[in-house]
Amino acid sequence: MSAKTLNFANFKGGVGKTTTGVMVATLLSKFGHKTLVVDFDPQGNASEMLMLTSGKQTIPKTIYEGIQDQTLMDCVMEIDENLDLIPSDMDLVGLPLYLNKTAKNDMEKRAYLMDFLLEPLKEQYDYIIIDAPPTISDYTNNAVVASDYVILVMQTHPWSYRATEKFVPYLQEMIDSYGTSIELLGIVPVLLKKDSKTDIKILENASAKYDTHLFESTIMIRERVKRYATTGITNDLIHDRKIRQMYGSLLKEILERIEQLNHVKQQ
Repeated sequence: MSAKTLNFANFKGGVGKTTTGVMVATLLSKFGHKTLVVDFDPQGNASEMLMLTSGKQTIPKTIYEGIQDQTLMDCVMEIDENLDLIPSDMDLVGLPLYLNKTAKNDMEKRAYLMDFLLEPLKEQYDYIIIDAPPTISDYTNNAVVASDYVILVMQTHPWSYRATEKFVPYLQEMIDSYGTSIELLGIVPVLLKKDSKTDIKILENASAKYDTHLFESTIMIRERVKRYATTGITNDLIHDRKIRQMYGSLLKEILERIEQLNHVKQQ
């Protein structure tokens, strides 16, 4: 077992990347895949959602404490069967200062910190999901370098579309600069309104520009999903089943794309 590492990303906040990553991780665990969520965002939204889901209120160690200790082993907390979390908190805002002290002039060491720390954990999991802030920063650089696949989450809004346009060349720059083998697995459209002319137009533009990189599965903004931020992920009502089906369709496509890429590499 050696985990496949995924990073759900965009340079625009509020597009649903954290929720998408958490939902995909949750479904992976339900399907029997040992999954680890790494919350690499000082806001800690992924941690909050998963801890609300599990009912747990205390954490062993934050990811930043693990970074300072040079091991993340003691940070891992169980959320559910097959689902673990490395939690984050506001102390992670200290990362840039920490890197200035430990790797100020070594850009490669600076970018490979998370990759180095996650390596000992990869044999314990099938999938690792990294959630990072929507910024060009040490956080995003580390998340990208540590990942096998990047999935861009693009809300059908002009700002989110333009942020996606900026992320693609950034990703190529990271590949060129650090020699990583990361793949852009695809772009997930998150629709604000199904019949909105703006949404439809942006979706058409994205389809024309990114072609097969655009996932066929789409995520609709639903009130039920917004509630998960305050209730955690619930599984008891018909609305929850519809949400699981929506993200389940995306997960199926994600796994198919990973399998296709692996098949190509083996040829």
